[in-house]
Amino acid sequence: MLFSSDLLWLMGLLLILPGLWTGARCLTCLKKGRLIAATNRALFALILIFSGSTLVGLQTGMQGYRQLSDEQTVLRIETAPISNQKFSAQVSWPDGEQKAFYLYGDQLYIDAQILKWKSAANLVGLRTHYELDRIGGRYLQIGDEQEKPRTIFSLKTQKPVDLYSLAKDQQWLSPLVDTSYGSATFIDVSQPAVWELRVSTSGLLVRKVSDN
Repeated sequence: MLFSSDLLWLMGLLLILPGLWTGARCLTCLKKGRLIAATNRALFALILIFSGSTLVGLQTGMQGYRQLSDEQTVLRIETAPISNQKFSAQVSWPDGEQKAFYLYGDQLYIDAQILKWKSAANLVGLRTHYELDRIGGRYLQIGDEQEKPRTIFSLKTQKPVDLYSLAKDQQWLSPLVDTSYGSATFIDVSQPAVWELRVSTSGLLVRKVSDN
């Protein structure tokens, strides 16, 4: 595919390299005492390098997010009650990674961050992306939420650039962002069961696979 996320690397380098060359020319102008020319080249170099670095940052940040098109399964979860308002959740990722969580509450809670780009950004591979954020237990009663033990764990992966924060903090990217939002789902776990967590452009949903 001609337009893919890898194009961001190329576009970034095509801006950074001329920026470095322009910066070197700035030093040459300084040596010759051409201050105005040196200043102009320095500003132009900074713009090129900053723009290129931002594009590279976007591509790097996408490594922590997954591209989303149709509804897809992102987790397989096996839940089992341990005692009153305490349960286990064995989570399996498509790549084979597994983690076990021991949670307090009546329900399993999971949320995610979803980032949607506009059509212009789609041309360079920036489409709808999501990142799982947290898993925890949820009580049915507000009083229990306020008084009983709460358990919450991160599902995020470590990455050098947070794409969600970058898109929010860099104002010049705002015309390319369609919307960014959080999506959450929760399910009853009073009986042992196996679930699939799915995500689509409309958010998270959970489907029961079988009773365990």
